Amino acid sequence: MNDVELEQVLKVTGINNIVGKTNSYRNNIILDSEITLQNIYECCFVRLYYPGLKCVCIEGVIPKNVEKIMMDKCPKTFYKNNLSNYKYTVSSKESLLLLILNLKDYYLVKEGKKPTEVVKYKDLITKVNNNLVKIANPNISGEKWVDNIGIYDDYIKGREKWTKTSIGRNFLDLIDEFDSTINILSNSELDDDKLNDLMLRGKIKVVPIVSNKVDSYENYCKVEIFSEDNKSHVCYERTAHGYDYFLVYINNASRMCFYHRYNFDEYDYKENEKIFCRHEVYGVEKRIEYSITNDKLESNKVLDAESFTTLYDQLVCATELAKEITNNRLLKKDKSLTKK
Repeated sequence: MNDVELEQVLKVTGINNIVGKTNSYRNNIILDSEITLQNIYECCFVRLYYPGLKCVCIEGVIPKNVEKIMMDKCPKTFYKNNLSNYKYTVSSKESLLLLILNLKDYYLVKEGKKPTEVVKYKDLITKVNNNLVKIANPNISGEKWVDNIGIYDDYIKGREKWTKTSIGRNFLDLIDEFDSTINILSNSELDDDKLNDLMLRGKIKVVPIVSNKVDSYENYCKVEIFSEDNKSHVCYERTAHGYDYFLVYINNASRMCFYHRYNFDEYDYKENEKIFCRHEVYGVEKRIEYSITNDKLESNKVLDAESFTTLYDQLVCATELAKEITNNRLLKKDKSLTKK
């Protein structure tokens, strides 16, 4: 959970009573760590704020029956601080919204009124999800995004070598297929209702990412899609450092980690597009890393025919495994998920 999600939960619940400020340590995966000031909000005799590290802190007295509801319904995302009876941690927007609504209902009942808030949960979480998707704008592909922020010429120049041969163009097409397989929001026609249904069931997460350091880039986001058993997932991410398409696939026989990254961070690989694979089958591992921009394998080795064959085969494999998580399960097995 991050501060953008907190803001949207507070927005739909009408909480705007700011009672102070606190330091927040922000570390959003690839983004540099930042120390920022975050608002402290007050609601139903508790204070809540975002200290960083993917959680919201709650300070104050939570009634025992509300605490029990949260412990029972959200055992993995609602925690009580063992060192203090009056401190709690919430690590998901769903749990935070449920907590606020239960607190409101508790005090309504205490005042002799009918509880009216928890029944609004589904409508309110739908509003939160819709707002997050609108802010994140995940439908933009990585290629379109670099065009929007004005570095498309550099991006194309890095791919120039591969556009001169049919096998090279086929290779780039396969990379683009891997990308579009991972972020189905950029190439499918999921309507808002079905996307929200998948978000409610935890099968897709769409999270805007905000950085105070770089104001010129917009629409940082992270999209994750999970397999039915939650062991495997794919991820599409845009940050101040570039974009990533990422696959982690795990079953009884094999494990694969594969990513396609375009990095334009001046402190790392400036304007460098690369792919990386680590694939283990029955204990035998294949590992390869290749810079498309620099036309080099790791340690500046030249891409020979054998290495290219390995790279190509692993890319085909990664794309098919990604389809098991995204297209095959979300689109083909449930055709109602697409617009008619």
